[in-house]
Amino acid sequence: MTTTNPSRSNATSNPGDAAFDQQATKHAFIEKATDDDIGRVRMMGLRFLGTNPFGSPAPPDLARLDVAIGVCLATGTILLAKLPTWKTVGMLALYTIPHPLTGERTAEEIAWWVEPEHRSDRVGVKLLGAGIEWARQVGVSCLRMNAPAGSKVGIVLERHGFRPIETAHVLRF
Repeated sequence: MTTTNPSRSNATSNPGDAAFDQQATKHAFIEKATDDDIGRVRMMGLRFLGTNPFGSPAPPDLARLDVAIGVCLATGTILLAKLPTWKTVGMLALYTIPHPLTGERTAEEIAWWVEPEHRSDRVGVKLLGAGIEWARQVGVSCLRMNAPAGSKVGIVLERHGFRPIETAHVLRF
């Protein structure tokens, strides 16, 4: 279930306190990104692309990232994991598209990112659950998530009902 924090004005703020952040992660909440969040989404998107998930030798392209953000906001959603301090520690960017062969409206992940220091705190699982709920609510026929071959991410997805269908094999030029 997607939840929101009831009041920003009541949030405690210790942005530089890592121990506080670790405790607060237990109470992380998920909300949809707004225009006010785009700067943080861009920063996390650049970090995601900086991990080089596509094997590209090219550096991250901010203009292309902005296009991806626009596509998600226009056709899908960007879900954010926030601490009670309002610090954003993760995101799941999804878009919808008609399947080219069947015409069914499907949802696909563009980026699923959790800051490294919060990856053992179930923030990613909370984002995934909210993404599944969103996909059901908008009535798509399926939600497609991506995971590097042999990764722990694939195991997490399978635990939540996802099944691997195909493996992409890439030849870079």
